[in-house]
Order: sequence, then structure tokens, then C-alpha cells
Amino acid sequence: MAISWLRWFIRATILYGSVTYQEANGNKTQSRDCLHVDPAGNKYNLTSLRNTDGTARFHIKTKDGWTYSFNPCVSFKIGKTSKWVAAQIGYNIGHQRTERCLFDEETKLPMLEYKGDSQIKTSSVLLKCNKAKERPDFEVRSVSNPSRFVFSLTHKCGCPNVCLFKPNTPTEEPGLNNENWRIAAGSIGGLGIVIAICLIVWKLRGMNIPNPQVEEENLPILPDQENVNSFSSTSELSELTLGGASSLGRTSTGSSTNNDIKGIKEDPSDSKNKSNVKGRR
Repeated sequence: MAISWLRWFIRATILYGSVTYQEANGNKTQSRDCLHVDPAGNKYNLTSLRNTDGTARFHIKTKDGWTYSFNPCVSFKIGKTSKWVAAQIGYNIGHQRTERCLFDEETKLPMLEYKGDSQIKTSSVLLKCNKAKERPDFEVRSVSNPSRFVFSLTHKCGCPNVCLFKPNTPTEEPGLNNENWRIAAGSIGGLGIVIAICLIVWKLRGMNIPNPQVEEENLPILPDQENVNSFSSTSELSELTLGGASSLGRTSTGSSTNNDIKGIKEDPSDSKNKSNVKGRR
């Protein structure tokens, strides 16, 4: 009994610990870093400059009535258009899947280059370094040549190797943060519940175990064999004895049991191609 109960308790504790670990660690979704590497090996992390809710982070409207939108790394959609990163009145000017990190030959700046459709061959977003700039600026540099549209993004993260994440190498053993305290408290509380349930089950099972002494006390009193044999062997007394046995048999027999830059005019046309930069009028 004790060994069986102990095995059940150990299994319940292991199961609870497994579920708690999955809730604390397995359900956290880590988003992909928006990290770019130029030909020289420098890294540019634009993770903090992107939107991940399906909308564009940057929008700019030019004097000729065009509005361009851009979202680093993640495609987006405007109105009823498809998820583009770059487009102009339905023409894709920068597919997210074609994104490359290169150096601009004219400015020598690092840039993100996207391939577009036949109308707009490429779109480039120059990364301008300004370590003191906390708020990013997205600007249109040249959109007169349909073979290449040029934009710029100025921010401290446009500087090489600046916005990289700090390595997780603490010099001393860290203590529990608030989240870890919550997890620990929840685990202890849950373990207490498991122990309480085990005790209840054990108690109930103990109540259902028959007591041999009680059963022994409740046994019907039967006549001694000696007394039975002491009757004289007359036919009348024999019938009474058989009749008592027959009556007990009937009672027993009769008993029952219950058991992505985009450009758009005011009449945008839909497109199904994915891109990175969009513009609209």
C-alpha cells in the first residue's frame, strides 16, 4: 500500500514539473533577429526598427503626391494590397526574399538592396550612421530613375556593430528575477496542490480498505458443529435443518448488486507579390 502510494506520488510530481517547465520555457516564441552582414563582415541589427504586426514602420510623402513606406526585414500590407515590402501602384519595387546587404558604389555606405518587377528593377535603402540618433529618419533620395529607387535610413543602428545584443556571459551567478520568482512560486504552490491531492486520495483509499476485525465482528453467529450434530436423527429434525439451509439459499439468490518599400496612388491595385518597400499617392 505505502509503496504503491509513493509511486503514484512520484509520477504525479514528475508530470507536474514537466508541465511547469513547458509553460515557463516551451511557450515563449523567440522572433528572428533583423541582423545584416556587409561584405566586410560588419553587422547591422535593425530589429528595433521594424514592425511585426503587419504594418510598415516608416512612411514618407513626397511633393509629387507619392507616399513610400518601408519596414526592415518583415513584409507588410497597406489597405487591401498584398504583403509587400516595396511596391508602387501595384508594381513591386523590392521583394523581401531578394534582400541583400551590400556597399553602395557611389556613397560607400552599406545598403539593403531589393529586386523589384520589370518597371522598377531595384530599390536601395542606404544605412547612415549616427550614434547620437535615437529616433530613425527614413528619406527619399532618388526615385526619378525607374531602374533604381534610392532611400536612406539614419539611426544609431545604421552604425556597424553598434546595436548588437550583449552576450549572455555574466561574471557572477545571477539571482532570480521577477519572472523566475513567479515561476518558482507557482511551482511550489502547484507542488503543494499535488501533495494535498495525494493525501486525499490516500485517505480515501484507507477508508475503503476493509478492517478484518470489523468483518470478524459482523460475521453471523452460526451454531456449533457439535450442537448441530447433537440433534437426534429423526426425520422432522432433519427437515428443519434442510429447511433452514434452503431459506438461506433463496435470500442469497434473490439479492441484487449496484455496481514586407511600397508606392501607392489613391487608386491602388492589388498585387500578390511579396516586397520590402512601398509607396503610395
